Amino acid sequence: MPGSRLAAYDIIPNQVQSIYVCNVDICTTASVNFVNRSASPRKVQLAVTATQNQISATDFLIADLEIPPQSSITKEGIILSPTEYITVFAEESAVNAVAWGVTAGSVISVPPIQDNTGA
Repeated sequence: MPGSRLAAYDIIPNQVQSIYVCNVDICTTASVNFVNRSASPRKVQLAVTATQNQISATDFLIADLEIPPQSSITKEGIILSPTEYITVFAEESAVNAVAWGVTAGSVISVPPIQDNTGA
């Protein structure tokens, strides 16, 4: 499959959120772009996880990366095995996460990603 947008999410403050699950039987190669829309710096976290909407200490690719005001930062070269999740976190509002990538393999059945609204 050619490269495409895999997911886009307006991060809810203080809520761990999975934004994409690898739904093919070989792998997904992805990049995640974080956009800080605010006038203040924002810290973000990025992980590849086995469980939806949860991050453990060993899952982090990026922990507490500060994004300058009205800027973006991209993490490239993320390889996901089947059923692994791209999971993000930000303590404050006005942060988006957009995943881009390519998939290899046949589509498999995966559970839909649930919004973690904290409710």
